[in-house]
Amino acid sequence: MSSASETADKILDATEQVYASQGVEGLTLRLIAEHAGVNLASTNYHFGSKTTLILEMLHRRLQPLNLASMQLLDQYEFVYGDKIRPIHVVSSIILPIIGTISSSLRGALIKASLLRMSSETAPVLRTAMSQKFRKTCLRVDQLFCESFLPLSNIEARRRLHIFSNAIPGTLCNSNTLVLLEDLMKDTDTNRQEILLWFGGTLERTRFGSEEYVLLKSDIAKILSMQHTSGL
Repeated sequence: MSSASETADKILDATEQVYASQGVEGLTLRLIAEHAGVNLASTNYHFGSKTTLILEMLHRRLQPLNLASMQLLDQYEFVYGDKIRPIHVVSSIILPIIGTISSSLRGALIKASLLRMSSETAPVLRTAMSQKFRKTCLRVDQLFCESFLPLSNIEARRRLHIFSNAIPGTLCNSNTLVLLEDLMKDTDTNRQEILLWFGGTLERTRFGSEEYVLLKSDIAKILSMQHTSGL
């Protein structure tokens, strides 16, 4: 990695750290430069403005999650076709988040920044994220509605948005993150149990019922597919 790239990464790391704790209002280029251990001129040279810097930081954090979600949906559509069900769509949202938080030494910071992003109110940032991830959001909406037939599209979207779309056009939501955090606090809770909780709640499946057994079987296949693909 070049010196310039290393400096840019340090600045982005510092931006995420300050953003997670203080939000957009607390961010200044001077404060970011101090946290990054670089001079203000370097921050201006690499990013030019506070808005550009924040947008790049958001993109760096959210884009991998959205790409991973789309790759999982590609797999599910290929395997299940028109038999895709709500748990597949929700898994495509939840599994990349779990993987990102649990596999990184900076998991606590990532979780804090995602929570901050999910409640972001700055219009320029919400608009930018909505435009960048609009296609992703539309695809998830469509698949979720198709998977929830014969429910109306309105009811299907109502259930989906419990878990996603707090940032317009993205797959990040404070409800999802808070619930995941609670479930992940218990070290005995594994990914299958987390997906069972979300899937059972979403599909309103009664514990021990035939539908619950089928849901559990599908989740086992989902996790096997994820392990095989390395996502």
